Amino acid sequence: MPNFAFRKNKFSTGPRLIVDLIIDKVNQFESFKEGLEKNQLKKLNVISSSILQISENRTLPQNKHRKLHSKFDIYEFKSGDLRLYYTKTKGGQSFHWEVIKTIKPRTSKKWNQSVKS
Repeated sequence: MPNFAFRKNKFSTGPRLIVDLIIDKVNQFESFKEGLEKNQLKKLNVISSSILQISENRTLPQNKHRKLHSKFDIYEFKSGDLRLYYTKTKGGQSFHWEVIKTIKPRTSKKWNQSVKS
């Protein structure tokens, strides 16, 4: 059975805590980062900057950050074909998990439609 844990994201410097999901002692954010190609690292830097801004309680533009599901407080950071998904606690003070994935541009429309349903 896998072991789950949380660790503070290194870009979370403000009063709002953002954490990385750790599965079997593997940081999912760092693991994903290591598997990226060089041209995708710039896109990840945009997401990292967004994490910093959210942790400092700043508002991000709709094209970089959006709420996907109102009932469950599911949100998405996006930069090109990279996506980071997270949810927040009921108190709204911390975000509790994140998943990063790449989406091919031609399938992103289908993905967005499936998430909304």
